[in-house]
Amino acid sequence: MKIAKSRHNSGHGDSKAGPIEIMEGYDEHTHFSDFVDKQTGFTTNNLLTTPIMYGKEVLAVIMAINKQQADAFTKEDETVFTKYLEFISVVLKQHHINYLYNIESRKSQAHRE
Repeated sequence: MKIAKSRHNSGHGDSKAGPIEIMEGYDEHTHFSDFVDKQTGFTTNNLLTTPIMYGKEVLAVIMAINKQQADAFTKEDETVFTKYLEFISVVLKQHHINYLYNIESRKSQAHRE
């Protein structure tokens, strides 16, 4: 499902440098959008969203939805989430560099022929 950045919850997540927790999103949080829930029939009870950063560059936004066996995400959840994102950002950046290298390599091969 394609969703405009302004119409979903990660759209706000990429405007901040840290995690954002949304609890009981339908009633309490002004940045929560129930657009996807309405389209899919899913119910979001709580959500933790944060950007995947490389320096000051936002590479992507990741969300954890509906923590199991708890009513909300904790500060410890946010800490663990953020630590994993540091590794993910390096992997994504490396993948992107490899992708760009492959494009340039193909261009140079095409010019030789």
